[in-house]
Amino acid sequence: RYLGFSSHARPETLERFLDWKDCFDFVQIQLNYLDWTLQDARRKYEILAGRGIPVMVMEPCRGGRLASLEQEIDVMLKKARPDDSIASWAFRFAKSLPGVQVVLSGMTNLDQLKDNIRTFSDPTPISEEEKGLLDQVVSTLVDLVPCTACRYCCEGCPQSLDIPGLLSLYNEMSFD
Repeated sequence: RYLGFSSHARPETLERFLDWKDCFDFVQIQLNYLDWTLQDARRKYEILAGRGIPVMVMEPCRGGRLASLEQEIDVMLKKARPDDSIASWAFRFAKSLPGVQVVLSGMTNLDQLKDNIRTFSDPTPISEEEKGLLDQVVSTLVDLVPCTACRYCCEGCPQSLDIPGLLSLYNEMSFD
């Protein structure tokens, strides 16, 4: 009854596809507070939100990577919300975005299920202060080369390189 698709495409490709066919009831994208910048999930989300297309979130904990961080980061997050799990920060980030209808969660045991139920039962959105804390977490996890993908640098490149694309790959590789 509902037509949607799952995508790991770059924002430009997602936009071109949606321009080609305007008939989708939802789109599933990888979205979490790390990939918000690292894989430009923000832009993908904005494209979908701008078209009024509901978002289904995959990889909110990035395959478990955001469920257990380095000890110093865990301490920062626990100080801010002592009763919350580290994974709950990723879920709260995703569920706080307007237009997000489903957040897929991989679980392997009953404790994780109970934690997810507790997290999703609380309607409190993530605060601006907490978003700032997550920005600190991201900067601790990976030293990103900043790029707005404006493409001004591409016009004068003698090698015709896709510089924003290369920086994005570099940032991804520096994390993984």
